[in-house]
Amino acid sequence: MAKPNVVISKNGDEICLKTESSLKTTELKFRLGEEFDETTADNRKTKVR
Repeated sequence: MAKPNVVISKNGDEICLKTESSLKTTELKFRLGEEFDETTADNRKTKVR
């Protein structure tokens, strides 16, 4: 089982959540309080706020 490394960073008002493992790396960028589209780990399309 993979143990991911999670990196959280901020650039201005944008938040970046990067999850890295030997199997997969994902990156999610968003602004607090604003709705955005996200594709979940099981490939579902969602809207997040």
